[in-house]
Amino acid sequence: MIDRLTGTLLQAGPDACVVDVHGLGIRVEVPTSVAHQLGRTGEQVTLLTQLVIPGNDPTPRLFGFLSEEGRELFRMLQSVAGIGPSSALKIAGSQPSPGQVAVAIARGDAKAIKVKGVGPKLAKRVITE
Repeated sequence: MIDRLTGTLLQAGPDACVVDVHGLGIRVEVPTSVAHQLGRTGEQVTLLTQLVIPGNDPTPRLFGFLSEEGRELFRMLQSVAGIGPSSALKIAGSQPSPGQVAVAIARGDAKAIKVKGVGPKLAKRVITE
């Protein structure tokens, strides 16, 4: 398993980045909140990662986070029935920090975690589970 990676930021987009690790360009999907904090192209970045190999799609996906709190939130969200890695990533990026997402969930604020692909029923399930 890939636990973390450190390298030079080659590209950064709203939901993914490419990090050069000793000549190997690794694409990492990131929450929107992380994408805004990555820094500039050419700078060094360290991402904590989670490798997901979906059951219905054999293509592995690597997800990256700036903190252990963010990675753990992503893992916990995926444990909710109906939440896959894409939805978990969107919810994790719905607020500026993982702590704010956790607070919204603890408060029962479904509107704060409602993102594209996550309707009101699923947002409520996240809060209850």
